[in-house]
Amino acid sequence: MAFVTWDDEEMGTIQLMNWGTKQTNTLTTAKGIYRTPAFSPDGENLVYRKDGGNGHQGYTHCIEPGIYTISTSGSEAKFVVPNGEYPVYSTEGDRIFYQTGGFIFGSLTKSFK
Repeated sequence: MAFVTWDDEEMGTIQLMNWGTKQTNTLTTAKGIYRTPAFSPDGENLVYRKDGGNGHQGYTHCIEPGIYTISTSGSEAKFVVPNGEYPVYSTEGDRIFYQTGGFIFGSLTKSFK
């Protein structure tokens, strides 16, 4: 299981939990605000969104927001695109789909890319 954490001082991480042992492994090394991790079909990678910050959680360490991938073995994160939300892998695992647009008090035009 992949999940995000939050701490007001340490900021967030993406972690994996082994259900059998209840042990966790932190995948991300950079402080940030992370959202919506999703596994690749083979379970070897995660795709997620790194947030650009907000008035509630702050803007510190929110450098280079966008969509990223990372290996579940904990390799360096790879930047994919600067904009987008709710990323998921295709069923074949060779593409990443995500949504753009649809801000709460802005444009309601959404795109699926």
